[in-house]
Amino acid sequence: MASAPVAVKRWRVSQLGRLASVAVCLLFWTLGVFLLSEGAHTSDRITGGVFLVVAPIAVWLFAFRPFVALGTDQVVVQNPWRGLTIPLGAVLGAHGGYGGLSLNVRGLRRPVTAWAVQKANWSTWRGRETRADRVAAAIMAAAYANGVEPVTYEERPPGRHAM
Repeated sequence: MASAPVAVKRWRVSQLGRLASVAVCLLFWTLGVFLLSEGAHTSDRITGGVFLVVAPIAVWLFAFRPFVALGTDQVVVQNPWRGLTIPLGAVLGAHGGYGGLSLNVRGLRRPVTAWAVQKANWSTWRGRETRADRVAAAIMAAAYANGVEPVTYEERPPGRHAM
């Protein structure tokens, strides 16, 4: 019987990113309550109701759901819409960018982007090391550690991932 993968480290959206998302959500809630109660037209009240429903869902999807987890033998990337479990042996490279952490994976034509860990353009231009650089370095150190066998990633049908 195979043992469950162990999460060595997990990175999520930064605290500042989460705080900003909650602040925007509260702004939309306030606007939604105002439109729902004071809207001059039916369309205003409908828009207010949509704001009240969509704002917390968007915050959960984009601020609290995404993560990157480094396990003993795999990397789990959970983005707002999709999650992938990638064996460490399939990781060829990792680097941080403004769109997220980019993982080059053996067997995939395009890099996998992890939204949870992003690097500001300002940091790139100034050559500053950020959390995205540290996460990429940790993943690469684990991928090229002794004993990690190179494998080719095979895309599985959508489903739940481990960890």
